[in-house]
Amino acid sequence: MPIEHFPMERYIIQVLTDTRPPQYLLKIDPVFYTIERTRFWPLNWGDRQFYGLNEAQNKAFQSALTREFAIIQGPPGTGKTFLGLKIARTMLKNSEAWYSDSPMLVICFTNHALDQFLEGLLPTTDEIIRVGGQSKNEKLNDYNLRNIKRVLDSPNRAISERQLVVRKLKRDIESINNYLKIIAKYDTVVDFGTFSGVVPEYATSWFATAENDHIINWLFGGHNRKFGKRRVNNVQNNQNVSIIN
Repeated sequence: MPIEHFPMERYIIQVLTDTRPPQYLLKIDPVFYTIERTRFWPLNWGDRQFYGLNEAQNKAFQSALTREFAIIQGPPGTGKTFLGLKIARTMLKNSEAWYSDSPMLVICFTNHALDQFLEGLLPTTDEIIRVGGQSKNEKLNDYNLRNIKRVLDSPNRAISERQLVVRKLKRDIESINNYLKIIAKYDTVVDFGTFSGVVPEYATSWFATAENDHIINWLFGGHNRKFGKRRVNNVQNNQNVSIIN
């Protein structure tokens, strides 16, 4: 393979330390990320902190999202897998910024680590293909390449395809039911981004760019006649009010 065709040859072969931003962040039209309801240009990160990460984790998080090549190291128990999932989920939620018919590739040292990581992505996406036959995680059976190929190659392909659709709908229903249970408890606030697919004007509304604190302040700023004062007070008295997504 010619050196110039080697992936990341600038860093792996030439060992240059001047890391560039990814090409998709250098477009003429600025690319914006939305993280925890904050919409901004990643190359203008400033002192923003997300997900309750400590200083070192937040620096690594920023580096991974603003450089085309990043290495995150640390001893066991420092949150590398946790941070990796936060990075992957953030990129998937902002895929319109970088996706152009090329998937995200996840490679792990062990099958167990790969299963654990992919399972952690399931709440964010079900567009996953798990390559390799050593998976022992039942939750990933539907995403195993061998199983998907078997379904598509079967004589009853039309039925098999419908079964895949039904399984996806069941997962969607389960997710919606979980949201309904959370809402019924009146002790948290569901991320308003949940409504982006059903409210046509959501993308141009204040809610699309408002931060979590602003949403909560707005909710508690008026009298909620629909649910009554008692239920509003129940939420206000809860010391762990937060927005979940």
